[in-house]
Amino acid sequence: MSERPSLQLLRWVESESKRLASGTQFPIDPQVAKTWSLSERTVKRVMKKCEEKGLVVRVPGKGTFVPPIPSGRPGDAQGEAVPPKHSVQAAVESLTCAIRSGELRKGDAFPSMKYMRLQYRLAPATVRRVFDTLVRRGYAHRIGKTYWVGPFEAKPQHARRKDVFLFNIESTDFTNVFVDTPYGRAYRKLEYELSSSGFNVLFASTSKLRELTQEWLGAGHPPHGIVFVNINAESFDVIQERLTPLREKLKSRRMPLPRILLDWRGPIAQVPRGYSIVHRGNILTAAARAIARYLATGGYRDVALYLGKAESTSEQSVVSFLPVHEALKIRTELENLDAERSLKLAVYADTHSARPELWLAEHLPGVSPENIRALVGKYRDTPLEEVAGGMVFVRGLSDFCEKFRGAALWMFAANETAADALAWAKKRGIPVPARLGVFSLESNPRYYHLGLSCCEVDWEGIGYLMAHAVMGDFAVEKTSRGFIRPVVRVVERQTT
Repeated sequence: MSERPSLQLLRWVESESKRLASGTQFPIDPQVAKTWSLSERTVKRVMKKCEEKGLVVRVPGKGTFVPPIPSGRPGDAQGEAVPPKHSVQAAVESLTCAIRSGELRKGDAFPSMKYMRLQYRLAPATVRRVFDTLVRRGYAHRIGKTYWVGPFEAKPQHARRKDVFLFNIESTDFTNVFVDTPYGRAYRKLEYELSSSGFNVLFASTSKLRELTQEWLGAGHPPHGIVFVNINAESFDVIQERLTPLREKLKSRRMPLPRILLDWRGPIAQVPRGYSIVHRGNILTAAARAIARYLATGGYRDVALYLGKAESTSEQSVVSFLPVHEALKIRTELENLDAERSLKLAVYADTHSARPELWLAEHLPGVSPENIRALVGKYRDTPLEEVAGGMVFVRGLSDFCEKFRGAALWMFAANETAADALAWAKKRGIPVPARLGVFSLESNPRYYHLGLSCCEVDWEGIGYLMAHAVMGDFAVEKTSRGFIRPVVRVVERQTT
């Protein structure tokens, strides 16, 4: 059984305090709590223990740092120490961060005055100043005694609704955009959030973009926002050619430009600047990092990840394959955190004489060998032969379970496969999780009763942030590369 999340956090702080330079600031407590799926009270308790051990220095109103804190920080004027933040400013920044990340959403109630006093150790008058500041900045409004997220907007009865266009690449068929898939859930939330906020959500094909730009210019009413669905560099070149005249003419007329959101599926190096970006590869990276961090801090030394067929006992046997790209990401991120961890990729093949290099090329269609090397060698030069050496061919799920029955943890792409593996282990008397952990990369409500530990991507949260990036009512949280930051969490249940 793995360590409790609080102990995992303690181990992580111990590791980071040795690795990071003196004076480096740790993430703020609310962000740590969200990352590790802990309450802020637990985070404060763990950080207090770390401070007692001399691992960190806690500065009230300023943050948590690796000791010792230099008297002057790089970039400070004349080497003077950075003044600590006022308690009001610290609380405002914490709540603003929660809004920008989607943890607190428009229409949610803020914590009560009593909760704020206890959580931030503030006087009642100081808490009121915090909420007054949020109201002035447009992040909150008050109804009765309760403060709510988002400005209070009294909409005139006959006000003109603003338009937001969703463009599909050379097609008016949006069936696949809103189906019951992860990205479909994100787009359904985007559409709901825009519509409920008073926007007209309209749909069109990029083939009509040139014609529509002429209509917008002629009417003098360009849309408030534009969303391009599932595009890459090739399709964006065509889009940019059609959008450039619109942008130039709107600038010459001093009219506001539409807020543009790109749902990008191409390489990071080809991402254009100056737009709001949801990068599909970045979502996979965030999930891979969350899983790698969980494995590294959970004490799992021998992990087997199954890429193959599900052998369901039900009448309808479902074949599910974990994207190889995501599996390699998990391996790369885990190796970066702890090179001594062992992650075996168990892959399905009809014959055990297959060559790993050929298998990788076959299951990564359209991905060049150079891109594969860049993925596995993100943090250090890693030859493909080394990756292939960590691959084991299996003939199916039963073969996988037999070969890796001595592993510390089994990982699966789908809950169905994980459920079959769990049944296999229980039938043979292998105690879960005492001797073996079972983990799924999917969170399917149909299997909640089995208590499968899993990795969850908050797809509705991504759709919510996409909508507000288009609305522009607040600055959504972004990564260092400028992508909308996805929320990913590991949920530990009864199988680990």
